[in-house]
Amino acid sequence: MIYTLVCDWADITTSLMDNRFAVVTEADSYEEAQQKAARAILARFPEATEFETEDSLWESETGAVTLLALYGDRTADLVDRTEYDILHA
Repeated sequence: MIYTLVCDWADITTSLMDNRFAVVTEADSYEEAQQKAARAILARFPEATEFETEDSLWESETGAVTLLALYGDRTADLVDRTEYDILHA
């Protein structure tokens, strides 16, 4: 299954790193999609690895939050698409 996770940083300090972002990933479950997305996010934003890991990214106050999760690659449907970093995992 293909998932699109629309995300942002949970904390204002980390949100200053870059724009909001969306991750498109193929996985057998939502949990696996989140794990693959975490890997892609930390690769794209290496400065976040100073305070986050793949395991802590979604549950930390300085990590990432999923604003919206969708089935399929829905990045073309994002309003203000140019404001998002589109990541593929």
